[in-house]
Amino acid sequence: MARYRIIDTATWPRRDHFTFYRQFANPSFNLCVPIAAQRLYECAKDRRVSFFQLALYALLRAANGVPQLRQRVRNDEVIEYDSLAVMTPVMTVEEGFRQVWCDNAPEFTTFSDAATPKIVAARETTPAPLIVDGEHFICASCLPWLHSTSMTHAEYAV
Repeated sequence: MARYRIIDTATWPRRDHFTFYRQFANPSFNLCVPIAAQRLYECAKDRRVSFFQLALYALLRAANGVPQLRQRVRNDEVIEYDSLAVMTPVMTVEEGFRQVWCDNAPEFTTFSDAATPKIVAARETTPAPLIVDGEHFICASCLPWLHSTSMTHAEYAV
């Protein structure tokens, strides 16, 4: 069970923004930007580890370092999870994809030791979605050959 705390919105500095945006049809923002990952790539190669896993680990650790990214709305309460996991697509042998769930870990080796068998198993199975119970995760992928940028802003309900 994922651990979380309930935020007291009466004294929460983000209360006014929350009240305003919660009325929107889609109150979320989504940002997709290119990043300079050459040093991370070189680090992965020097250490003979998976660049894909190292990038996922870095993204997950960064997301967990920002309290606002661990916050969710549940039953009209704002909660903050202690830790997030990452869900990532892995291409299967049939050229579809299967989602893989990777828990946060304090060190890369622990993360990789847990993620590797899941990734290997996903590659060998048939494409299918991963049905999860909870919201204590981010969705992320590492596609260095794909160059795309985008921004989706909150959409007001009419």
